[in-house]
Amino acid sequence: MSLPTDFSIRTYRGGHDKNFSYLVGPLGGGAGFLIDAATDPAPILSDAQKDGTQIQHILLTHTHGDHLAFV
Repeated sequence: MSLPTDFSIRTYRGGHDKNFSYLVGPLGGGAGFLIDAATDPAPILSDAQKDGTQIQHILLTHTHGDHLAFV
């Protein structure tokens, strides 16, 4: 099985306290993940769909409400 070696990280700022969420996925589409759910998911999901990234996991860096507001 060959795993992709090139990936993208998209940054989204918003939500309470203007925190960040990050969409990580391989270039060309495939399985990806979200780091923190601190911002409105609509633009993240839209970008993921355009890129062909399927968000399979959400990594929470910590459990403050402003980092998991959109889980």
